[in-house]
Amino acid sequence: MNELPGATVSYVNALGSDRSVIRRWALALAAILAAGCASSGLRVDGEPDPGVPPERIPETPDEPIRLDMSLERVEMAYLGSGGWLIEVDGAAIMTGPLFSNPDLASVLFGRIEPDPPRIQRALDTLRTDHVEAILVGHAHYDHLMDVPATIRHHAKTAVVYGGPTAVHIIAGSIPSGAAVAITPGQAGSSSHAGQWFPASPNRFRWMAVRSKHSNHYWKIQLFKGRVESPLRELPTRASGWKVGETYAYVIEILDSEGKAALRIFYNDSGSTWPDGFPPPEVVTGDIPTVAILTAPGYKWEKQYPERVIDYLKPAYVIAGHWEDFFRPQDGNPEPTIGTFFGAFVDRMNRTGVPWAAPNPDDRFVFVRR
Repeated sequence: MNELPGATVSYVNALGSDRSVIRRWALALAAILAAGCASSGLRVDGEPDPGVPPERIPETPDEPIRLDMSLERVEMAYLGSGGWLIEVDGAAIMTGPLFSNPDLASVLFGRIEPDPPRIQRALDTLRTDHVEAILVGHAHYDHLMDVPATIRHHAKTAVVYGGPTAVHIIAGSIPSGAAVAITPGQAGSSSHAGQWFPASPNRFRWMAVRSKHSNHYWKIQLFKGRVESPLRELPTRASGWKVGETYAYVIEILDSEGKAALRIFYNDSGSTWPDGFPPPEVVTGDIPTVAILTAPGYKWEKQYPERVIDYLKPAYVIAGHWEDFFRPQDGNPEPTIGTFFGAFVDRMNRTGVPWAAPNPDDRFVFVRR
């Protein structure tokens, strides 16, 4: 990893306090292999994964979804991994996408880098010149690595919002002034509201909410730590993309009079109360809420996703980041290994809330009832 002169990087061991690199990666490989067994139905902590018959997974609706809101139409396109494009009346924001999808061996043991042809193919099908902001929940490669290329070549007027670590990692790879670091002090929590950040003053505003990244498997969490000074070049190993400060986001879409009309809750990692839960005054039920929740990691979080759904009382839930991002996007995605996605689907179905698990390129349309 190349750094600016004098830059310091806080390297917290990817797997905790183990000092042996060989041991760390042996544990990581063991976790991945165990996760693969779990995905095949091995019982872990008393809960087997029942598999994922397609008929149990609600698909993206073909018809518009009607909500009690003053907006005529809001569109949300799923970009894959944690990426979304949210549009209303010619204005748009994004959340951090991943199109490059390096394979698992490269992520664990080799080098990774953005794949320009894959990024180009994905974004050429979308209009992105009106994107004013890209929100990043944490700084792992699968949420941040393709953001610089997206800004340089596609969403050229967009500004990245994320934690200081995310901004430091991409600082040398984006135009000057194209990123805003949201400090933990500016973010909200379950007990108090944070700062609202507007992109398009008449259409969007958002608040970061302090959260934590779920474990990748059992008690193992990879790529922990922070980057504390700007880097000149992007990291070439997955371990260089430190998780950094982790945020969920409350996004409010405003009507033509500047009043909040639709609320979107977005997390790109599951978490346990109180982490990632907005303060009560921000989710009052005054307007409908669409919750975008992350499927991987739910197994290692208490009462997820049930508790956050009960707390937010959303009109609709979308499960993202579920598909295997270690292989190129195609029309028939499979769940990421070790995510217990079948059990997640069963738990979501028991909540009784309308929901869907989209494929990349699927589009949701919300209209006024």
